[in-house]
Amino acid sequence: MPINKFGTLLKDGGGSNTNQHYRYNALVRNYVRDNALCVTSTDYDARSCKIKHVAEPLDDDDAVNKQYVQQNLQILKNEIVELNNNVQQKVQNLKDQLNELNKKIEILQSCLQVVVNTLRNKFIRGEQN
Repeated sequence: MPINKFGTLLKDGGGSNTNQHYRYNALVRNYVRDNALCVTSTDYDARSCKIKHVAEPLDDDDAVNKQYVQQNLQILKNEIVELNNNVQQKVQNLKDQLNELNKKIEILQSCLQVVVNTLRNKFIRGEQN
């Protein structure tokens, strides 16, 4: 037996059309309840259904579509590649500078060794300036 909005049983009254009407209404109500968006005060629940034609987001809490996400991911990927290339270039520049400094240090060490050897030889021979 169908139940009205007050929770009381509805009587058929001898006609089967009323009973079929309430059964149909119950089927439609259940279908809508199971397949429609749930609207609450802050969000929508699509219940695993597809939402189409979502506009570009304007606010931080707006929904986005797949194309928007893919475009922004591609932009981020490009920026990451560019940053990575910049970092690699700077690392290579630092390596080159370190190599140049090492060469200069080796030259200075050689010159210092020559000066030390010259002074040692002068000291051993007892020479003075």
